[in-house]
Amino acid sequence: MLWSQGPFIDLIIRSGVSRYLEFKCMEQLLMPVGGVLQQVPCSKADVFQSKNISLKEKRQLMKFLQSVALPTAEDSAEFEKLSETPFVAFLTSRGITTNLIEFITYAISLIDPDQSSQSDQVSLKTGLEKMKTFMSSLGRYGNTPFLTSLYGTSEITQAFCRLAAVFGATYVLDRSVSKVIFEDGQYKGVVDSTGLMISSPLIISNTDHLNPLTTHHTKNISRAICITDKSISTDTDLVIVRVPPSAEMNIKNAITILQLNSSTNNCPAGKFLVHFTTKASATAQQDLELVVRSFFNHKDDTEKAENKPNLLWNCYFNIASRVPQPGLPQNVIICSDPEEMFGCEEVLAKAEEIFKKVYPDEVFISPVPHPEDIIY
Repeated sequence: MLWSQGPFIDLIIRSGVSRYLEFKCMEQLLMPVGGVLQQVPCSKADVFQSKNISLKEKRQLMKFLQSVALPTAEDSAEFEKLSETPFVAFLTSRGITTNLIEFITYAISLIDPDQSSQSDQVSLKTGLEKMKTFMSSLGRYGNTPFLTSLYGTSEITQAFCRLAAVFGATYVLDRSVSKVIFEDGQYKGVVDSTGLMISSPLIISNTDHLNPLTTHHTKNISRAICITDKSISTDTDLVIVRVPPSAEMNIKNAITILQLNSSTNNCPAGKFLVHFTTKASATAQQDLELVVRSFFNHKDDTEKAENKPNLLWNCYFNIASRVPQPGLPQNVIICSDPEEMFGCEEVLAKAEEIFKKVYPDEVFISPVPHPEDIIY
């Protein structure tokens, strides 16, 4: 998922990569409350149209959102003074109801760890930063701040490759690195899967190509992918659901559910592709199965609910985050696996850091002319 506004979208537009991409804005942000999916009121229109929160809660929420988006001098001074206060404790001190606190914490600020746990509490400063990121993208292209790329996120990588190819980059397909050659403690080249040796002054790689030179990080992600026959929302198809931590459901970190339909070219017409993602606390199946079962009818269910989609296929898996081994030569640069679930700002910052290390005097992805305007 991409934010509708921010450094990464600015880069896509500035670099011209946007010519090779198409996006859709996610249409609805939901959260289960009392076993029922409710729309998260995050804009002024949402707040006043919502039938799920009281008039008092509407006033509370609008007042707080306003103080974050356009803080007065008094608001700014209070935020600065209490910057290290736990975010939820601050919201509680403002008299905000438990219902709204869950919306603000897990759906708007997109905080993952259970905030009832003392060890994982997020500070007011961090919570406000996350809220501002959310609110700055809200309403730019649609009802939510999130964009999804047609054909999947791999299209974004492919688009940057296409741009590089236009300006002289060379790509070798269907090969992998079988051996990395070092001499006197320095990288000299690689031998590919066909036996060809390729020499270069340095190598930049992801963790897949140079896996022997990486080590597993303690951070893992639990994933589930499901194919269903009906939308989980009665109103629309392009939906994001945030399921907050719950002791009853054994949910230790908030779960993000992303539902896509055929309009995103990710699945056939009449079917839905649904992703479940959370920070791992056990195996993917242990982390996610109860939630998946609560949303869909399974084949082995003795009674099937008419209002639930039917699960046609699914799988569970964990993704281990890998980082470079310490002490690698300076001319070996390995990118760590991304850990953020929303936006590509973390990846962008790392890419710029690597670029500046290799080319300190050059501009990082300066605006490029349209390929048709280039005279060779």
